[in-house]
Amino acid sequence: MSRETRNRRRIRMLEPVRAWFVTGGGGSEGRGVVHDVSMGGFFVRSTLIPEEGTSIAAALTTGSGWRISVRGTVCWNTSEATTGPGLSGFGVRLTHRSHDYRGFVDGALSASARLPGVAGP
Repeated sequence: MSRETRNRRRIRMLEPVRAWFVTGGGGSEGRGVVHDVSMGGFFVRSTLIPEEGTSIAAALTTGSGWRISVRGTVCWNTSEATTGPGLSGFGVRLTHRSHDYRGFVDGALSASARLPGVAGP
C-alpha cells in the first residue's frame, strides 16, 4: 500500500488510547499510545519496537474505559533515530478484527467528522 493511500484511510485519535501488547508467543511485553487507526490496523508510539513480521496480541483501552482485544502482525516500524524524539513506533496489520474494533474505528471516524476543518478518510 502506498504512503498516500495509507494516509487517506487512517484516522488520528482524538482521545488517548493506551496499548498493551505481547509479541509472538508471549515474548516481549510493551506499552504504547495508539496514534491513528484504520479498519485494517493501527500505529502505536512506543519505545519497544518489534521487528517487521512479528505477531502481536494487544489490548487497546480508551480514555472512556472501552477495552478492545486484537491480534496482528507488525508491518512496519520506525525508531527515534529516523523520526525524532517521541515518534518511534510501529504499524500493525490486523489478523483478527473483532466487532468491538469495528465499532471503535467507526466511533473515531464519526468524532473526527464532527470537527471543523478535519477531513474524513
